[in-house]
Amino acid sequence: MSKRRTPSAEIFKAIITLEELENDLPLAEETDDRATKLISEKIHDLLAILRRKAEPSLSTYSSSSFNSNFIDFDTLDEKFHIVPGELLLSQPNHAERAAAESSAQGGEVYMSSGAMYRHLDMLENLVPKRNEAGARLWIDTIFFRVSAMLAPKGQMVLNVEHHVPPARIPVVPGQTRPSVNIGGAIDYVALTTEPHKHELFLRNSLFQFVKHQNTWNGLFVTQAKQEGVPLVHQIAQAVAEMYASATYPKYESEKSIIRGALTNGHEWIFSILYLNEDDDSQGGTYAESPTIKIQVSDDYPYHVLPPGPDVVAGILAYWMERSFVDLDENDWFCRSRKSG
Repeated sequence: MSKRRTPSAEIFKAIITLEELENDLPLAEETDDRATKLISEKIHDLLAILRRKAEPSLSTYSSSSFNSNFIDFDTLDEKFHIVPGELLLSQPNHAERAAAESSAQGGEVYMSSGAMYRHLDMLENLVPKRNEAGARLWIDTIFFRVSAMLAPKGQMVLNVEHHVPPARIPVVPGQTRPSVNIGGAIDYVALTTEPHKHELFLRNSLFQFVKHQNTWNGLFVTQAKQEGVPLVHQIAQAVAEMYASATYPKYESEKSIIRGALTNGHEWIFSILYLNEDDDSQGGTYAESPTIKIQVSDDYPYHVLPPGPDVVAGILAYWMERSFVDLDENDWFCRSRKSG
Protein backbone atom coordinates (compact mmCIF):
# COMPACT_ATOMS: atom_id res chain seq x y z
CA MET A 1 0.00 0.00 0.00
CA SER A 2 1.44 3.37 -0.98
CA LYS A 3 1.97 6.05 1.63
CA ARG A 4 -0.11 9.20 1.63
CA ARG A 5 1.87 12.37 1.08
CA THR A 6 2.10 15.10 3.66
CA PRO A 7 -0.31 17.92 2.68
CA SER A 8 1.62 20.69 0.93
CA ALA A 9 1.66 24.34 1.89
CA GLU A 10 -0.18 25.09 -1.36
CA ILE A 11 -3.17 23.03 -0.22
CA PHE A 12 -3.41 24.96 3.05
CA LYS A 13 -3.08 28.28 1.23
CA ALA A 14 -5.85 27.23 -1.15
CA ILE A 15 -8.11 26.29 1.76
CA ILE A 16 -7.56 29.66 3.45
CA THR A 17 -8.24 31.54 0.19
CA LEU A 18 -11.42 29.58 -0.49
CA GLU A 19 -12.67 30.02 3.08
CA GLU A 20 -12.14 33.78 2.82
CA LEU A 21 -14.03 33.78 -0.48
CA GLU A 22 -16.80 31.65 1.06
CA ASN A 23 -17.17 34.22 3.85
CA ASP A 24 -17.77 36.98 1.30
CA LEU A 25 -20.62 35.03 -0.29
CA PRO A 26 -24.07 34.44 1.18
CA LEU A 27 -24.93 30.86 2.09
CA ALA A 28 -26.51 28.92 -0.77
CA GLU A 29 -29.78 28.61 1.13
CA GLU A 30 -29.82 32.35 1.85
CA THR A 31 -29.77 33.64 -1.73
CA ASP A 32 -32.14 33.46 -4.70
CA ASP A 33 -29.45 34.32 -7.25
CA ARG A 34 -28.78 31.13 -9.21
CA ALA A 35 -25.18 31.99 -10.14
CA THR A 36 -24.24 32.95 -6.57
CA LYS A 37 -25.90 29.79 -5.24
CA LEU A 38 -23.95 27.64 -7.70
CA ILE A 39 -20.64 29.30 -6.86
CA SER A 40 -21.28 28.92 -3.14
CA GLU A 41 -22.08 25.23 -3.53
CA LYS A 42 -19.00 24.62 -5.69
CA ILE A 43 -16.71 26.34 -3.18
CA HIS A 44 -18.25 24.28 -0.38
CA ASP A 45 -17.63 21.03 -2.32
CA LEU A 46 -14.07 22.01 -3.22
CA LEU A 47 -13.27 22.88 0.39
CA ALA A 48 -14.53 19.48 1.49
CA ILE A 49 -12.14 17.79 -0.98
CA LEU A 50 -9.15 19.88 0.07
CA ARG A 51 -9.83 19.39 3.78
CA ARG A 52 -9.86 15.61 3.28
CA LYS A 53 -6.47 15.87 1.59
CA ALA A 54 -5.20 17.96 4.51
CA GLU A 55 -6.14 15.38 7.16
CA PRO A 56 -3.11 14.15 9.14
CA SER A 57 -1.69 10.74 8.35
CA LEU A 58 0.78 9.01 10.65
CA SER A 59 2.32 7.19 7.68
CA THR A 60 3.81 10.45 6.40
CA TYR A 61 6.36 10.71 9.21
CA SER A 62 9.94 9.56 8.55
CA SER A 63 13.02 9.25 10.76
CA SER A 64 13.56 13.03 10.54
CA SER A 65 9.92 13.80 11.37
CA PHE A 66 7.95 13.38 14.56
CA ASN A 67 4.30 13.06 15.29
CA SER A 68 3.57 14.68 18.63
CA ASN A 69 1.85 11.49 19.87
CA PHE A 70 5.21 9.68 19.98
CA ILE A 71 7.57 12.24 21.53
CA ASP A 72 9.21 11.44 24.85
CA PHE A 73 11.10 13.65 27.29
CA ASP A 74 14.51 12.93 25.72
CA THR A 75 13.29 13.92 22.26
CA LEU A 76 11.66 17.04 23.68
CA ASP A 77 15.02 18.07 25.16
CA GLU A 78 17.50 16.91 22.52
CA LYS A 79 15.58 17.78 19.36
CA PHE A 80 13.36 20.67 20.40
CA HIS A 81 15.33 22.17 23.30
CA ILE A 82 12.34 22.21 25.63
CA VAL A 83 13.11 21.42 29.27
CA PRO A 84 11.08 21.39 32.50
CA GLY A 85 11.18 24.59 34.49
CA GLU A 86 8.98 25.53 37.41
CA LEU A 87 6.22 23.52 39.03
CA LEU A 88 2.68 24.82 39.22
CA LEU A 89 1.30 24.49 42.74
CA SER A 90 -2.43 24.47 43.41
CA GLN A 91 -3.75 27.42 45.34
CA PRO A 92 -5.17 26.31 48.72
CA ASN A 93 -8.70 27.56 47.98
CA HIS A 94 -9.55 25.28 45.05
CA ALA A 95 -12.56 23.61 46.68
CA GLU A 96 -14.10 26.83 48.01
CA ARG A 97 -13.52 28.67 44.73
CA ALA A 98 -15.02 25.82 42.68
CA ALA A 99 -18.12 25.73 44.89
CA ALA A 100 -18.62 29.49 44.57
CA GLU A 101 -18.16 29.55 40.80
CA SER A 102 -20.35 26.49 40.21
CA SER A 103 -23.37 28.32 41.61
CA ALA A 104 -22.51 31.73 40.18
CA GLN A 105 -21.59 30.94 36.58
CA GLY A 106 -23.65 29.42 33.80
CA GLY A 107 -26.53 28.22 35.93
CA GLU A 108 -29.18 29.55 33.57
CA VAL A 109 -27.83 27.93 30.37
CA TYR A 110 -26.83 24.42 29.34
CA MET A 111 -25.04 23.03 31.13
CA SER A 112 -25.18 23.91 34.81
CA SER A 113 -22.86 22.40 37.40
CA GLY A 114 -25.64 20.08 38.55
CA ALA A 115 -26.32 18.93 35.00
CA MET A 116 -22.61 18.22 34.52
CA TYR A 117 -22.53 15.97 37.60
CA ARG A 118 -25.67 14.13 36.51
CA HIS A 119 -24.21 13.56 33.05
CA LEU A 120 -20.90 12.30 34.46
CA ASP A 121 -22.79 9.98 36.84
CA MET A 122 -24.61 8.56 33.85
CA LEU A 123 -21.33 7.99 31.98
CA GLU A 124 -19.69 6.34 34.99
CA ASN A 125 -22.55 3.81 35.18
CA LEU A 126 -22.90 3.41 31.41
CA VAL A 127 -19.44 3.20 29.84
CA PRO A 128 -17.66 0.17 31.36
CA LYS A 129 -14.06 0.76 30.27
CA ARG A 130 -11.87 3.83 30.63
CA ASN A 131 -10.39 3.72 27.13
CA GLU A 132 -9.63 6.56 24.72
CA ALA A 133 -13.13 6.64 23.26
CA GLY A 134 -14.77 6.64 26.68
CA ALA A 135 -12.47 9.40 27.90
CA ARG A 136 -13.71 11.70 25.17
CA LEU A 137 -17.23 11.51 26.56
CA TRP A 138 -15.94 12.88 29.86
CA ILE A 139 -13.83 15.58 28.23
CA ASP A 140 -16.72 16.70 26.03
CA THR A 141 -19.03 16.97 29.05
CA ILE A 142 -16.61 19.19 30.96
CA PHE A 143 -16.13 21.43 27.93
CA PHE A 144 -19.92 21.80 27.62
CA ARG A 145 -19.88 23.07 31.21
CA VAL A 146 -17.02 25.47 30.40
CA SER A 147 -18.95 26.92 27.47
CA ALA A 148 -21.82 27.75 29.84
CA MET A 149 -19.45 29.39 32.32
CA LEU A 150 -17.99 31.64 29.62
CA ALA A 151 -21.33 32.76 28.19
CA PRO A 152 -22.41 35.42 27.47
CA LYS A 153 -19.20 37.44 27.95
CA GLY A 154 -17.25 35.19 25.60
CA GLN A 155 -18.23 32.92 22.73
CA MET A 156 -16.55 29.51 22.66
CA VAL A 157 -15.66 27.37 19.65
CA LEU A 158 -14.49 23.81 20.31
CA ASN A 159 -12.34 22.30 17.55
CA VAL A 160 -11.88 18.55 17.83
CA GLU A 161 -8.86 16.79 16.25
CA HIS A 162 -7.39 20.04 15.01
CA HIS A 163 -4.72 19.37 12.37
CA VAL A 164 -1.39 21.15 12.84
CA PRO A 165 0.76 21.06 9.67
CA PRO A 166 4.37 19.91 10.13
CA ALA A 167 6.66 22.66 11.42
CA ARG A 168 10.37 22.60 10.56
CA ILE A 169 12.41 23.08 13.73
CA PRO A 170 16.24 23.53 13.66
CA VAL A 171 18.10 20.91 15.70
CA VAL A 172 20.89 23.40 16.46
CA PRO A 173 19.63 26.76 17.78
CA GLY A 174 20.44 29.62 15.42
CA GLN A 175 21.03 27.34 12.41
CA THR A 176 18.52 26.36 9.72
CA ARG A 177 20.11 22.93 9.17
CA PRO A 178 19.89 20.22 10.28
CA SER A 179 16.22 20.34 11.15
CA VAL A 180 13.31 18.06 11.98
CA ASN A 181 9.58 18.31 11.41
CA ILE A 182 6.92 18.12 14.07
CA GLY A 183 3.23 17.92 13.35
CA GLY A 184 0.07 15.98 14.05
CA ALA A 185 -3.34 16.69 15.46
CA ILE A 186 -4.36 18.40 18.68
CA ASP A 187 -7.32 16.62 20.24
CA TYR A 188 -9.05 19.82 21.38
CA VAL A 189 -8.48 23.49 20.64
CA ALA A 190 -10.95 25.49 22.71
CA LEU A 191 -11.25 29.06 21.42
CA THR A 192 -12.94 32.11 22.82
CA THR A 193 -13.58 35.13 20.68
CA GLU A 194 -15.63 38.30 20.52
CA PRO A 195 -19.35 37.66 19.89
CA HIS A 196 -19.31 39.31 16.46
CA LYS A 197 -16.46 36.98 15.38
CA HIS A 198 -18.10 33.78 16.63
CA GLU A 199 -19.78 32.78 13.36
CA LEU A 200 -16.57 33.44 11.44
CA PHE A 201 -14.64 31.01 13.64
CA LEU A 202 -17.39 28.40 13.40
CA ARG A 203 -17.20 28.50 9.61
CA ASN A 204 -13.41 28.76 9.37
CA SER A 205 -11.70 26.54 11.89
CA LEU A 206 -8.59 25.65 9.87
CA PHE A 207 -5.52 26.18 12.03
CA GLN A 208 -3.75 28.55 9.64
CA PHE A 209 -6.82 30.78 9.42
CA VAL A 210 -7.23 30.87 13.20
CA LYS A 211 -3.61 31.89 13.74
CA HIS A 212 -4.06 34.81 11.33
CA GLN A 213 -6.64 36.33 13.66
CA ASN A 214 -5.83 38.55 16.63
CA THR A 215 -9.20 38.41 18.37
CA TRP A 216 -9.06 34.99 20.00
CA ASN A 217 -7.74 33.09 23.00
CA GLY A 218 -7.13 29.38 22.77
CA LEU A 219 -6.38 26.48 25.07
CA PHE A 220 -4.76 23.33 23.67
CA VAL A 221 -5.96 20.13 25.33
CA THR A 222 -4.31 16.79 24.61
CA GLN A 223 -5.95 13.45 25.28
CA ALA A 224 -3.56 10.85 26.69
CA LYS A 225 -2.91 8.14 24.10
CA GLN A 226 -1.02 5.48 26.09
CA GLU A 227 -3.52 3.42 28.04
CA GLY A 228 -2.19 2.19 31.37
CA VAL A 229 0.71 4.68 31.41
CA PRO A 230 0.53 7.29 34.21
CA LEU A 231 -0.55 10.68 32.96
CA VAL A 232 2.56 12.42 34.28
CA HIS A 233 4.73 10.25 32.00
CA GLN A 234 2.88 11.57 28.93
CA ILE A 235 3.50 15.28 29.49
CA ALA A 236 6.01 15.39 26.62
CA GLN A 237 3.20 14.59 24.17
CA ALA A 238 1.11 17.55 25.32
CA VAL A 239 4.05 19.98 25.37
CA ALA A 240 5.08 18.90 21.87
CA GLU A 241 1.60 19.61 20.52
CA MET A 242 1.60 23.02 22.18
CA TYR A 243 5.04 23.75 20.69
CA ALA A 244 3.98 22.72 17.18
CA SER A 245 0.92 24.95 17.48
CA ALA A 246 3.00 27.91 18.62
CA THR A 247 5.78 27.66 16.04
CA TYR A 248 3.84 27.03 12.81
CA PRO A 249 3.19 29.10 10.88
CA LYS A 250 5.21 32.21 11.78
CA TYR A 251 2.67 35.00 11.98
CA GLU A 252 2.73 38.37 13.66
CA SER A 253 0.20 37.00 16.15
CA GLU A 254 2.65 34.32 17.36
CA LYS A 255 2.59 33.92 21.13
CA SER A 256 5.49 33.31 23.51
CA ILE A 257 3.31 31.86 26.30
CA ILE A 258 0.97 28.94 25.58
CA ARG A 259 -1.36 27.26 28.05
CA GLY A 260 -2.66 23.72 27.70
CA ALA A 261 -3.69 20.53 29.44
CA LEU A 262 -3.27 16.77 29.27
CA THR A 263 -6.11 14.48 30.30
CA ASN A 264 -7.58 11.00 30.20
CA GLY A 265 -10.98 12.33 31.23
CA HIS A 266 -10.72 11.39 34.91
CA GLU A 267 -7.30 13.00 35.50
CA TRP A 268 -5.99 16.38 34.37
CA ILE A 269 -2.54 18.01 34.29
CA PHE A 270 -2.30 21.68 33.30
CA SER A 271 0.83 23.13 31.74
CA ILE A 272 2.30 26.40 30.51
CA LEU A 273 4.92 26.55 27.75
CA TYR A 274 7.32 29.50 27.77
CA LEU A 275 9.01 29.93 24.38
CA ASN A 276 12.45 31.46 24.08
CA GLU A 277 11.90 34.93 22.62
CA ASP A 278 15.43 35.35 21.25
CA ASP A 279 15.30 35.25 17.43
CA ASP A 280 18.39 32.98 17.35
CA SER A 281 16.97 30.50 19.84
CA GLN A 282 14.45 27.70 19.70
CA GLY A 283 12.68 25.75 22.37
CA GLY A 284 11.77 26.94 25.82
CA THR A 285 10.67 25.70 29.23
CA TYR A 286 7.42 24.34 30.57
CA ALA A 287 5.69 24.28 33.94
CA GLU A 288 3.23 21.56 34.94
CA SER A 289 0.59 21.24 37.63
CA PRO A 290 -0.05 18.33 39.98
CA THR A 291 -2.50 15.75 38.68
CA ILE A 292 -6.07 16.76 39.47
CA LYS A 293 -8.17 13.62 39.87
CA ILE A 294 -11.94 13.47 39.53
CA GLN A 295 -12.99 11.14 42.32
CA VAL A 296 -15.77 8.54 42.04
CA SER A 297 -17.57 6.78 44.90
CA ASP A 298 -16.53 3.23 45.77
CA ASP A 299 -20.08 1.87 46.06
CA TYR A 300 -22.39 1.00 43.18
CA PRO A 301 -24.23 2.81 41.67
CA TYR A 302 -21.26 5.09 41.21
CA HIS A 303 -21.37 8.82 41.79
CA VAL A 304 -18.88 11.47 40.73
CA LEU A 305 -17.76 13.36 43.80
CA PRO A 306 -17.30 17.12 44.11
CA PRO A 307 -15.35 19.30 43.76
CA GLY A 308 -13.18 17.69 41.04
CA PRO A 309 -15.29 18.45 37.95
CA ASP A 310 -16.00 22.00 39.15
CA VAL A 311 -12.29 22.58 39.77
CA VAL A 312 -11.32 21.35 36.30
CA ALA A 313 -14.08 23.36 34.60
CA GLY A 314 -13.13 26.45 36.59
CA ILE A 315 -9.46 26.19 35.61
CA LEU A 316 -10.32 25.62 31.95
CA ALA A 317 -12.64 28.65 31.87
CA TYR A 318 -10.10 30.89 33.60
CA TRP A 319 -7.18 29.71 31.47
CA MET A 320 -9.08 30.04 28.19
CA GLU A 321 -9.54 33.75 28.81
CA ARG A 322 -5.84 34.15 29.71
CA SER A 323 -4.31 31.58 27.39
CA PHE A 324 -1.35 33.65 26.17
CA VAL A 325 -0.35 35.50 29.35
CA ASP A 326 1.54 34.46 32.46
CA LEU A 327 0.02 33.56 35.83
CA ASP A 328 -1.46 36.37 37.89
CA GLU A 329 -2.43 36.65 41.56
CA ASN A 330 -5.96 35.37 40.85
CA ASP A 331 -4.87 32.23 39.01
CA TRP A 332 -5.71 28.75 40.20
CA PHE A 333 -1.98 28.00 40.45
CA CYS A 334 1.20 29.63 41.69
CA ARG A 335 4.79 28.80 40.75
CA SER A 336 7.48 26.93 42.66
CA ARG A 337 10.90 26.16 41.23
CA LYS A 338 11.85 22.51 40.83
CA SER A 339 14.38 21.34 43.36
CA GLY A 340 17.62 19.65 42.42
